[in-house]
Amino acid sequence: MRKCRCSTVRLGDNVEDMPDSGLEDDAVARSLASKAFSAQVVGADLGHFDGDLIRESLVLRWERAGSPPGAFLRAALLVLDLPARLAQDVSSSPVEEFGISKDDEIAAAQRAGKFLEQIALDFR
Repeated sequence: MRKCRCSTVRLGDNVEDMPDSGLEDDAVARSLASKAFSAQVVGADLGHFDGDLIRESLVLRWERAGSPPGAFLRAALLVLDLPARLAQDVSSSPVEEFGISKDDEIAAAQRAGKFLEQIALDFR
């Protein structure tokens, strides 16, 4: 079985460059965003994404962190500009060595944002 080490570091790239986002200090939102993005990348690679399982995993992570209000919305905001940042990044992606193209990675970031947004709406 091929292992996919998804780039969770890339999610944090340039967060400090976001004007007054305040998100760079939100460890829970960063963790949720990172895991949602990684799950989308792995799902694309394997050809299957179990949204219910990933949602359950993210909710458990959120609960273990104390269920901070708005964490899913902040996670969605963290991922919001990720597709554009990935598209602008000319360096090779760490996931390319596993056969995941830049386009697939960008699409995974878009799906992760929508996925987190839906969870955030469910917890309003």
